Amino acid sequence: MQRSSTVAIGVLLVVIVLLLVWRTGSSSRPAPPPLPAASFALPTPSFAPPALSLALPDSSLSEPTLAPLAKPLPSNAPKSVRLGVLLFQYRGAQFAPLSARSKQEALDAAKAAVEPARKSFKAAVKTGDPGSVEDAGRFARGVLEPSVEYEVFLLPPGSVSEPIETPRGYWIVKRVE
Repeated sequence: MQRSSTVAIGVLLVVIVLLLVWRTGSSSRPAPPPLPAASFALPTPSFAPPALSLALPDSSLSEPTLAPLAKPLPSNAPKSVRLGVLLFQYRGAQFAPLSARSKQEALDAAKAAVEPARKSFKAAVKTGDPGSVEDAGRFARGVLEPSVEYEVFLLPPGSVSEPIETPRGYWIVKRVE
């Protein structure tokens, strides 16, 4: 008896599903037009779009802001650089924890770390937030945000930058090579 009830319920469910599929399939919706063959080339834009910063201000959930357009790198700028990064995160920065400091506190901490970083970048890395590293590796052009890339690629090898605002927080960068 129990087996026949289970079979009957299963058959009933199959019939209901088939009715729904049949009813949906027989609606009077027109078929979508066929896609045209891609036999044309899309025009390429003649401008560089601004970098979009998704960092939110400390106290509000406002619209994302556009970072300023960076000047193009000069032709003698390197194709890639090796960097060390001191990171100072703030609330609202990408990947920052909810317990992160305010944006102003992060800027103050970054400014205070510039001179120690110029004396010993290795020691200064210990004072930065997680993600700070003495050698972050090689970065090719086009990987970083344009405004950050402009500042980083123009640093002389071995020098340390002032604080640079990025979507992930403030960076102090040492150009390793």
